[in-house]
Amino acid sequence: MKSESTYVLTLAVLLISSGAQSAGQGRQKPATLALDKLELHNVKAEPVTYLGRRAMRVSDAGPQDLDDAGRLAVVPGSSFQDGTMEVNLSGDTAPDAPANLRGFVGIAFRITADRSRFECFYLRPKNGRSEDQLQRNHSAQYISIPGFGWQKLRSDTPGKYESYADLIPGQWTQMKIQVAGSRAQLYVNGAEQPTLIVNDLKQSSVNGAIALWVGPGSIAHFADLKVTPDCSDHRLPWPCDSKFGERVPPEVEFHAPEAKEDCERVVGNPSLPGLRKSCVHAGKTTDRINSRPRAILKPPT
Repeated sequence: MKSESTYVLTLAVLLISSGAQSAGQGRQKPATLALDKLELHNVKAEPVTYLGRRAMRVSDAGPQDLDDAGRLAVVPGSSFQDGTMEVNLSGDTAPDAPANLRGFVGIAFRITADRSRFECFYLRPKNGRSEDQLQRNHSAQYISIPGFGWQKLRSDTPGKYESYADLIPGQWTQMKIQVAGSRAQLYVNGAEQPTLIVNDLKQSSVNGAIALWVGPGSIAHFADLKVTPDCSDHRLPWPCDSKFGERVPPEVEFHAPEAKEDCERVVGNPSLPGLRKSCVHAGKTTDRINSRPRAILKPPT
């Protein structure tokens, strides 16, 4: 009979090999997130066809004194920490909006469960082609809630968290946000170089939800939201889930024809945490179909 340590070593090798391959594939394949059944906070949303695209229209429905934390349409089931988010969006002002509003539109991410903390990049489309150069320089903005609204960031560190981008109100704009730890970069309309670089994201680096974000007086449209997670910093070798950006342990079938006890000792080994396990004895097989990557462990010969 083979030793328990032999089985554990074989299992670990199989998982590392499977996890490395699947993680690489997961980072290369973006997942498109559905924009229906949104969790609405001080906005209204409706599906429309806008400028040739099926989209979600999100409009400000909050009180006038609401701050930048208040208007969110949270994407159900979304979870993001590091990786890339891409979306097509447009922003403009409502017909009755005050003239000083700019059609604010963006993406919030790493949103905590109580919706009180998040990071956000957004655009001011009406600034993009302004005749005032200073106003143009305020076309793209980073904010972090709580504690770091645009007013504070502009007052404390002028120009550091906002930048120029060529924008047209009401027209589709492609936005890409790359996030790694405390660093993020915003790209606009397929540019090779980032429009805005932030090297010190203010909130903790945690998994959180993604939301469509709008500012006061805005009517925005969103389409084709795609997320490509990056799990490269995770210490466990489990594959990367291409939709939610988390390491997901594979299901393990342990084939142990010699003894049930061997199987139970190995799959219960604390050095291999988090596995979804099953024992297959005496050469029996399983009918189960699992969409997750799976490692099959057989006793060494």
